[in-house]
Amino acid sequence: HWTSTVKRLHAEVPHREYENPHQRELAAFWREKYEEIAQIVKRAESLGRARQKQSHDFVLCHADIHRANLLINAAGKLYVVDWDQPIYAPKERDLMFILTTSLRGCAPGTPEEAAFFAGYGDAAPDPLALAYYRYEWAVQDISEFAASIVVRTHTGEAEQTESLRMLRGQF
Repeated sequence: HWTSTVKRLHAEVPHREYENPHQRELAAFWREKYEEIAQIVKRAESLGRARQKQSHDFVLCHADIHRANLLINAAGKLYVVDWDQPIYAPKERDLMFILTTSLRGCAPGTPEEAAFFAGYGDAAPDPLALAYYRYEWAVQDISEFAASIVVRTHTGEAEQTESLRMLRGQF
């Protein structure tokens, strides 16, 4: 779904003239990142095809696990909160959020990472799966943020402003 949306937007957005200032700004940004967006989609599809050839075990995944959804008490015990949309997927679907140096994840060697793995248990993540889920998430974010500006006509100005900010933040 997200890949087809990004591909459709990729074909349309940079070449259209918009009256709405948020849409004009999105189109200008998209033109600036045109090749990079194409590469992200291409890489996600390539990793997805490679991933389909592998076997993988499914586990219960949080589906949006990041720092704001991890609580560590004074004794160092980890709690995962905000289980709005759990899914069954390979463990890397959640680990992609944790195994990162971004502000949203637990940087390698930090107490947060140690606490996470103390609760999570032994994990030897598959690098191909981690890469796939990271690219899939990037495509999803590009799709959702851009669609909130040029596809969903009921989106208010504040949401469009936030979507542009979030889209820029992906790059």
